[in-house]
Amino acid sequence: MKRFCILSLIIGIGIGMIITASINIIFQGNQHETAITLKNQQDENDMEKGIGQLKSVELTEKQDNKIIEDEGINEEDFVENNNIDEKDLENDEGFYEVYITNGMTTQQIAKSLNEAGAVDDINAFIDYSITKKVTTKFRIGYKKIPVGSSYDDIISILTTISRDE
Repeated sequence: MKRFCILSLIIGIGIGMIITASINIIFQGNQHETAITLKNQQDENDMEKGIGQLKSVELTEKQDNKIIEDEGINEEDFVENNNIDEKDLENDEGFYEVYITNGMTTQQIAKSLNEAGAVDDINAFIDYSITKKVTTKFRIGYKKIPVGSSYDDIISILTTISRDE
């Protein structure tokens, strides 16, 4: 019987560790891409649900208009009142919604805040973020920012962890 060699055992364990680490790296990269894909699919499903709800609202509005015409009520009065109600609903919500993804720069975040209406001046927000030293502390996810928030409020919302992360 051959003699048991410790050197062969050490070499075998080393090769096994290298192979295991290589496989782990390959599958970890795919897992991250899969998580991003699942999140995108979920966002698309949410958008489709929203579109379906909008279509159902449009159908009910058409039915309401038919009922109004049958009753002889002025349609113009109804449309004016309906527009006022929609404006009131928008003000009742009082939030700007922003989605921050992994890898977004401060400039991209400021641009999305500007597009949502939460920030008026992109450069002022960037400069303020730099002075507060929070440019690397923004968290990913959906963020709801109340209307009329100051830069401090916006930064505190953007740097806190969301419940859905």
